[in-house]
Amino acid sequence: MVTCGLLIGVCLFSTGAGTGAPAQPEVGRYTPAPGGWQIRISSDAAAPRPQPGSAIGVVEGEYRLHRRPLYPPADRGMIWTPDELAQIPRSSFRPAVIAYNEPRFLFDFHAAGGLLGHLFIGMTQGATGTWFHQWSDIDIAYVDGRMVYTLRDGAYPETEARLEAIPLADAAGLIVKLSVIRPPQDAALLPPASRKVDPAYYDGKLKIDPQQEDGAF
Repeated sequence: MVTCGLLIGVCLFSTGAGTGAPAQPEVGRYTPAPGGWQIRISSDAAAPRPQPGSAIGVVEGEYRLHRRPLYPPADRGMIWTPDELAQIPRSSFRPAVIAYNEPRFLFDFHAAGGLLGHLFIGMTQGATGTWFHQWSDIDIAYVDGRMVYTLRDGAYPETEARLEAIPLADAAGLIVKLSVIRPPQDAALLPPASRKVDPAYYDGKLKIDPQQEDGAF
């Protein structure tokens, strides 16, 4: 028997101001932040961007798809019973949640199921909506073992969303906290969705079938 913990945290809709990620990340450049690093994704073509090779941390290409692992505990006793563990005494277990620079997450449970799929989170307004990883402007920070995203999008000019993703401390999984500042009228949280990864598209670089990356709900 294999069991696992996959947890989505509280979603808070608020009209107040948010605390935000560490101040002043740069577009297209990884820079130090207290407890980690930060970078900005911007849809503004006029936003200052350092030239590739001009400084340490400058990136080029589609850095929205850069990713880093978040590590929940590797205690095999969280997954298997003592009788099951006795049958696999030398089996290793190193679960990870792969967090993208755009807020979506791939669950890799290693010996307890391998690649389980992606987690998407989004917001609707009336009959339309978007996944948060499709929003155009994102400040990203990796701070003290967690990912912090501050998101804005031209479709919701008055709205700011803040999402924090933290690996669970006592289960193999992830907790996500979401705050939406000045949400649009009739806004609602899209039910979290998952998308199974086809192993045929996995080669160690986490390639995903482009036909499955259309963002359709």
